[in-house]
This record gives sequence, structure tokens and C-alpha cells, in this order.
Amino acid sequence: MRFLGFDAETFYCSKTGYTLSKMTAEEYIRDSRFELIGFSMGWAGTRPQWYTGDLEYLRNVAQAIDWSGVFVVGHNLSLFDSLILTEVLGVRPAAYGCTLQLARCIHGAKTPDGKNISNSLDAVARMYQREVQQVLGRPLYKGNEVYNANGKRRADFAPDELAAYGRYCCDATELASALWVVLSSKFPKSELFTA
Repeated sequence: MRFLGFDAETFYCSKTGYTLSKMTAEEYIRDSRFELIGFSMGWAGTRPQWYTGDLEYLRNVAQAIDWSGVFVVGHNLSLFDSLILTEVLGVRPAAYGCTLQLARCIHGAKTPDGKNISNSLDAVARMYQREVQQVLGRPLYKGNEVYNANGKRRADFAPDELAAYGRYCCDATELASALWVVLSSKFPKSELFTA
């Protein structure tokens, strides 16, 4: 099985409530406002590549891969990016690995005194930065370009902004892939792979 990191970036608008914090992932991707701005993918041991363009182009890129032997990994993959892959891009990987779900299993959602624990990619990457650096051979943190994308469609980005968004997406893919290596080692294989 081939290991592939994946992350998608989509249009969102907090002003109108069109966000994953206000909607389920299914409502969000089936909404008429939905737009896939781009995604990044990277095979194990390689730097992810950013793809952006119209939906036909993005589907062609994704569908050029034989997914029958692909284990795809990402952060929030089980709740969001898997729907992008299957429902938007029309591909079906052989297996999925979600670092958000692993982090939730390890850390839970609340401290003993009831405070929320963030299992966001940024928080988990900071928590395991030493181990991530060992896997990648360099430090890597999640950027904040997603905040600059609030309310922007792909056509609204200046070329340098879209390039920065692509680097951000690639970094998220690479972080999730490294975190999979780190976090999955804390689980028995029998708990990672279920039928």
C-alpha cells in the first residue's frame, strides 16, 4: 500500500456563517457556495505538491491516480477531506488515516478541570514539534494563511497570495503525514486498521 498525505482548501466565509464551525461537513460541501480552491498531495518521503484550478482540472489530477492501493492520511480527514476525495473529486482510496482522530484518542477533548483541549493541526504540531522535526529533519509549523482566505474565492486571490496559500496547504499535508508517523506509533496496529 502506498502512503499519501492530502489536504484540501475550500472557500469559506465567516461573515455569512458558511464555515465548518457552523455546518456539518456534508452540509458544507453540498451547499451551492462550495468551491474547492485547491489541494496538496505528497507521497511518503516527498514534498507535497499544490494543485489549484477549476473543478474539472482538480478532478482530472485526482482521478489520474490508481487509488486502489493508496493509504491516504490527513488532519480532519475522517470528517472533511475524505468527503472532498469521494464526493467532490470522485476517488475512493483503499484506506484512510486521520491524525485528528488519533490526537483525540490520545489527548481527549477536555482537561480534568473541564477546559477544552485543542487537537487542531497547529496545536498538535506544536505539542509534538520535537518528534515532527525528527521525522522531517527540520522544524515545521502550521501557518496562518487560511485566515487571509476568509471570504475569498479562488479568482479573488492575487498570484502571490494563491502561491502562499499553496505553500500553507503543502505544509499542512507534510505536518499531518509526519504526525501520522509520530502518533500512530502510540497505537497497536490492530487498533489502527479496522475492517
